[in-house]
Amino acid sequence: MPSRIREGLQNDDVVLVKWPDGCVAMFPEERWTELTARLLQLPKSNADAREAARRLGASAHTDGIDRQGRITVPQELRDYAGIDKDVFVIGALDHGELWDPATWQQRSEEPDTTDMGEIFARSGI
Repeated sequence: MPSRIREGLQNDDVVLVKWPDGCVAMFPEERWTELTARLLQLPKSNADAREAARRLGASAHTDGIDRQGRITVPQELRDYAGIDKDVFVIGALDHGELWDPATWQQRSEEPDTTDMGEIFARSGI
């Protein structure tokens, strides 16, 4: 775990979950609590909300960061992200993402043809 990410944590507990795009998200405990609270506020009649709650809940794994800055990533999450031995950690504002290094390199080498303004507009920013 990079020290710059550890410094932003209130404690040493993180929650790991399967995340879109084939990576594992790593949420500080307080951010995870916020995310789950937002999900719980959605109507139970909303099929997408139920599916998101199922997928996140089923893959969630809480772990503590040890003195050497390491965490244990369960095999199920490593398999999902294609992580074997090495891992590439990136910051994504309110969470970290764990990537297979080759997957991240391939993704970062793809030509960026989408205008950031378009991305912000579509996502409501």
